[in-house]
Amino acid sequence: MKVKETPNNTKKHTDRQLAEAYIYPVENSRVNEKEERDYWELRKKRYEERSPEQVVFANILQLKFEMEDYINNANYNREANFGTFLKGYIDGLGKMNKEFADEIDIKPTELSQLINNHRNPNNEILVRLELHSNNTIPAVLWYKLMEKQKEQYIMNNAELRKAESKHVKGRLSFSL
Repeated sequence: MKVKETPNNTKKHTDRQLAEAYIYPVENSRVNEKEERDYWELRKKRYEERSPEQVVFANILQLKFEMEDYINNANYNREANFGTFLKGYIDGLGKMNKEFADEIDIKPTELSQLINNHRNPNNEILVRLELHSNNTIPAVLWYKLMEKQKEQYIMNNAELRKAESKHVKGRLSFSL
């Protein structure tokens, strides 16, 4: 059995010891099952003992990561839009729409229009959302959701392209 040597020529571990450090022997699986069961029971207990504030924190952080993942993903999902994420934010807070509308000083009907994508948020709403989350979800992140939606609209709206085509004269004779 060959022993590995370090650059200082001091013997550390055999090949077998190194291999065993990375491979779990089958006979230890029964012990690991009990340890794993205990681990998951402890996790469940801690999960159930979370304070309301910890629950809200976890919900909002999860929503933020979902927003970032969606924005950084090249694929577009019609269901993942500003209104959907706004509704997720409100639900994550455990609030009713009217209560949330009051907290960001808009009318409940305007909030409903934003949630249902009948209206786009202005910059003031985006900043209010940032401030409401205590900068946890930046206004720019909310804005990027809107931009992704708009990008998809511009790229795939054949009617818009046809209607605007009549306004363009003297096109370039080449394209890239």
